[in-house]
Amino acid sequence: MSQPDDFPKKKQSRTITTINRAGLRPYRLHIDIEGQQLRVKLDGHWAFRDSNSFWQRIFDECRANSLNFAVVMFQFSKKMSIQESHALAGRAIEIFSGQGIQLAIVDINRCSFASPSFWNRVSGNESFSTFFQDMAEAEAWLDKKVLEFSNKES
Repeated sequence: MSQPDDFPKKKQSRTITTINRAGLRPYRLHIDIEGQQLRVKLDGHWAFRDSNSFWQRIFDECRANSLNFAVVMFQFSKKMSIQESHALAGRAIEIFSGQGIQLAIVDINRCSFASPSFWNRVSGNESFSTFFQDMAEAEAWLDKKVLEFSNKES
């Protein structure tokens, strides 16, 4: 991802392995900060009732690091149901809507969500997030958003 020359490049990385509240197999949350962007990857077995703390953590990471852009990658070990997908998308909308943070949501293994278009249907006309099944498309969308943001700041 290209960045303005005067923007300080920062890189942080950590992985959090957690046993979910039900005591099931662990899921891993990988958090990276690259330049102007938070990059989060969630994989393994997910306890879907954890969506509130998951999205709040992403929001808090963005705010703590003054970031307006995030790519959130999902790679679950089993497909979510329509209800689970709805709850996950709905909670993201509640937390991020109107907050000035742009989210690129990526289903890396193309099978974590029940339907590729489900995220966009749940979010309705909200323009802060878009769902992708291709990382290159997500990166291009974020590049466009970063450029628009940089032009507004100039």
